[in-house]
Amino acid sequence: VRLTRILRAFKSPALAEAVKVITKTMQQSTQALYILAFNLMLGIVIFGSLMYMAEGGPELNAFGIGGTWNPHTQVYERIVGRNWDSELQDWIYDKQKSPFQSIPHACWWAMVTASTVGYGDMFPTTPVGKLVGVATMLFSLVILALPVGVIGGTFGTVWDECDLEKKIQDQQTRCDLEFVTTETSRLDPSVL
Repeated sequence: VRLTRILRAFKSPALAEAVKVITKTMQQSTQALYILAFNLMLGIVIFGSLMYMAEGGPELNAFGIGGTWNPHTQVYERIVGRNWDSELQDWIYDKQKSPFQSIPHACWWAMVTASTVGYGDMFPTTPVGKLVGVATMLFSLVILALPVGVIGGTFGTVWDECDLEKKIQDQQTRCDLEFVTTETSRLDPSVL
């Protein structure tokens, strides 16, 4: 019931012009929105894959980073911290199950991060993972900001077109009214 009340507002004559301008703007900006969606999906796949390699998968183990496979628990583990062992005189790395068990899991994180929702259910703990996280955030800011200029420019153009159309219509109405007034004054009432 409430939803129908909201939709009824769009039928209001007071909002008709604004709804028309916004609709026309979105129709003319569809190509920019398609490019945005494509670039966003491409970025999600790329950054999801990078996060999987940095935090979960063994692809970067040759460089001393990435996750390690635990054959007992059958999951990838990542480094979450380190403690100094005074007996061994060395750092002991604390490992936990990585939430980035596959590229689709990591793509979920990339989608949540790129859309600036940031649930906090998955987050990087390794330095390379944090670097990928920062790159993902910067990418999303740039990608999401690009269509704002395009849509804003289109909105300005559509608004100017609508304004010009309104002025032409007002001028035509004035001309019609002037014609009717002139012709009415020329009529002789005795002839009617």
